[in-house]
Amino acid sequence: PALILAPALGLVETPARLTFNVDRRTAHSGQAFTFTGKLYLGPATLTKLGKSVSIQYRSGASWLPLREVKADKRGVFRATYSMNPSRPLRLTLRAFVDPDEYWPFLEGASRQLSIVIRP
Repeated sequence: PALILAPALGLVETPARLTFNVDRRTAHSGQAFTFTGKLYLGPATLTKLGKSVSIQYRSGASWLPLREVKADKRGVFRATYSMNPSRPLRLTLRAFVDPDEYWPFLEGASRQLSIVIRP
């Protein structure tokens, strides 16, 4: 998509772009898995406070928050997570960013990834 700048507001009328990866596709109960990703900054800059990124999982037709992480001033984010299901569980995950007063892009989501967690 083309970038359209709204000069008066400093907004970029295009969805945020981000990458998202997980270090394994299968984990055992209690075993940690690591999320990594990067925000495409384009004309934006981040302060040392970074940008909040929501790691979400699919529940039916909805996306629910699993974990909030902060992207650093380069747009890089990383977090670990583990869970202890009593039966095998497949999670479909994505990274998601909302617009805010310091972020000029519209909301955006990464590609979806799946991970299987076995008891």
